[in-house]
Amino acid sequence: MLVTPSTQDRPRPVKRFLVGPVGAEICGPLMTPDERAFLCAVQHPGANNVAGVDYSVLRWQGAQPTSHFPDGGDAWPRSAVVIITKNDRGRIGD
Repeated sequence: MLVTPSTQDRPRPVKRFLVGPVGAEICGPLMTPDERAFLCAVQHPGANNVAGVDYSVLRWQGAQPTSHFPDGGDAWPRSAVVIITKNDRGRIGD
């Protein structure tokens, strides 16, 4: 996901705001009315391996998890809703 400030003179800089995991979909982007939080869904992260085999099949066959986050713990990738909040310490206009 890319973002550019609408109040800035042209040419407006384009910056990377959000990147999802390889093969995942970023869905349902939504900004709260006060523009202090951004919500989106990350769907199907790590659904398939590089050979195209569905991880749900491998999981039940006893394969090891492919994710080592957080803190090195093994886990299977899961869909999630992400909330990104503005950290401005209460200042208006930042």
